[in-house]
Amino acid sequence: MQTTLKKIYDKQFEDQIVLLSYLGEVNQKNIDGILFNIKEFKQQQKIKLITYPYFKKIYSITTELLENIKKHAVSGNEKNSTEGFIVILMETNFITITSGNYILKKECSRLENWENESRTLSIESIKELSRNSVKNNKGLSAKGGASIGLSLILLWTNKNLEINLFNADSDKKIVIFTSKLYIMEKLFIAASTSSPEINFDPVSKSLTISGESRPEDIQSFYKPIFDWIGQLNALIHYTTSVSDKPVTASLIFNMVYFNSSSVKVFIQIIELFSAIEKQNDLCKTTIVWRYNTEDEDVFEAGKEIEKMCGVKMEFSENKF
Repeated sequence: MQTTLKKIYDKQFEDQIVLLSYLGEVNQKNIDGILFNIKEFKQQQKIKLITYPYFKKIYSITTELLENIKKHAVSGNEKNSTEGFIVILMETNFITITSGNYILKKECSRLENWENESRTLSIESIKELSRNSVKNNKGLSAKGGASIGLSLILLWTNKNLEINLFNADSDKKIVIFTSKLYIMEKLFIAASTSSPEINFDPVSKSLTISGESRPEDIQSFYKPIFDWIGQLNALIHYTTSVSDKPVTASLIFNMVYFNSSSVKVFIQIIELFSAIEKQNDLCKTTIVWRYNTEDEDVFEAGKEIEKMCGVKMEFSENKF
């Protein structure tokens, strides 16, 4: 089934927050304009939660994708110009950068081989592949090495780069590069004899603390949790300010034992987490206290913490 670049471009905007979009001729002047707009939305703090290193990745990935279109795309229009698109979207927990352009069908097999090879490689192997590409392409050319730029995108996105091909006409296809940058990474801290397991899922926006809590340095141990809740609040604040979609987040305690110092930290965590809902009208937070059926001490401790926080919690039995 044949399609056009414009049809694929239009589909990118379905129910998404658009930070930047462009469809048209990709030449040096237009690339400069697009990159200027990216600098502008950073300077205007359009996305306040994005740090400079993260913004630099957005800028770098966009640059490589646009340069790839300029150097390697073929014309898909009567004007015989190099046409392509770039779209930057804000999604639930990540930013998606997508580009599209026409290429000759005979070039597709080489691109597919590169993608298949890169999927099997580790990050260190991709770094080595990138170094070898630079060494083996010492001479400068108008085309440049596409694999070098794509390898860099793999590194910047931790291999979150997807390539799709669509039929355009008898001798051309449309190639779509989709890269994802996760704003908040998954957080997992394994349990020890004195500290609980910490498991944060950025997709479902759920944080689970389970096991035994009596770490020697309690403030240092729980600092990543406080940092994560702050980042989550910033992310939800931004997404709900530009979209009317409701957001849910959950905090789950599943404790076997915890000392008095942990109680103080739990109260701080609950108060900070519940404040997200108060600060964001479209956000609903849920705090769940799980306990073993026969462990009345943990159940009663949860009830006391609920009273001290003044925050409604859900109580759930672990049945064996």
